Amino acid sequence: MLSHSQGAHLAGILLREVFDLNPQLRQKLVVAVVAGIASNYASPELLKGGWWQNIPFCSQINECGCVMNWRSYKAGQNPSPPQNSNPNLNTFAVNNGWVCKRLNLSQNWIMQDSLFYDNQNRPLRNFITLRSNVSFGGTVGYVAFDSLINIKHQRSGINHVGSIVQHTPKPNDRRPNLLALEESNLLFSGLGYHQKDYNIYTWALLKQIDVKINTFATISNTTITTLANNSHRLFPNPASDWIYLKNNQDVQKNENIDILDFTGKLVLFDQTNNEGRISAKSLNKGL
Repeated sequence: MLSHSQGAHLAGILLREVFDLNPQLRQKLVVAVVAGIASNYASPELLKGGWWQNIPFCSQINECGCVMNWRSYKAGQNPSPPQNSNPNLNTFAVNNGWVCKRLNLSQNWIMQDSLFYDNQNRPLRNFITLRSNVSFGGTVGYVAFDSLINIKHQRSGINHVGSIVQHTPKPNDRRPNLLALEESNLLFSGLGYHQKDYNIYTWALLKQIDVKINTFATISNTTITTLANNSHRLFPNPASDWIYLKNNQDVQKNENIDILDFTGKLVLFDQTNNEGRISAKSLNKGL
C-alpha cells in the first residue's frame, strides 16, 4: 500500500478500519507506506500507537506487517510538527475511530524511517523524476539523478523529525536542481520538500520493499521466481581492507554497491573503482 499526504490520510483510515483489528488481514500485509504525514506516534521509544493499535512502525528493513513514513526538508530547516488540520490532532477523528488515539505534542514522539538513511550525511541514491522535467534522457519515462544530493535523518525534537536533503553538485555538473523549484512554494517554510517526497525517497523505498517481499515470501511459503546473475561474486570473504566485485573474469568498474547487514540496514554505499574494488575499512568487524 503506497500513499502520500492527503492520500496517506485516507490510507491511514483504511488501515484502521480494515486491517488494524483483523489479525488475518494483518498477516497478509507486507508494508503500508503512509508518507508525508505524522501517523506513527507513541510514548518515547515505543513503536505502536498513533493511528493504529496493532500495526507497528517498521524497525527493521526486512520487517513485514508494519508502516513506513518520511518527510523531506532542506538542510537548515527544522522539521515542523503536525499541523492542526491533521486527523491525529482532531478529536472528531478520534471519536469516530479513524485513528487509535489523538497526538499529544508534548508527550508523543513522532517516528519516521531512518533505516536506509541514518543520521550520517551520505549521497542520495537516485532522485527520480519524470523525463518531461529535464532536457535529456531520450524517450525514457523517468530519469534518475544519482549522487547529486546528500541526505540524512534528523531528529531535533520529540516531534521534529524528517529527512534532511541538500543539493550538492560536483564542479561542472549540468544536471538541474529540481529541489529549487519547490523552494518557491508558499508553503515551503512549513512543509519543506513535501511535493518531492517520492522523488527523493523512491529508490530507498523500493530497495526496502524488495527485502520485505523476499522476507514475506519466506514466511508465507509463497513461491516467488527471481532472476539472479550468479556469475557475480564478491571476494575475499572474510575481508579486512578491500572487497572486489567480478562478473566472470571481468572486474566491475564504477558500479554502485549497497551493503546491508543481517537486519537489512544499509551500512555502506560506495562505488567500485577502476580496479573493481571498494574499501571495507569502515565496516564493523564481524559484519
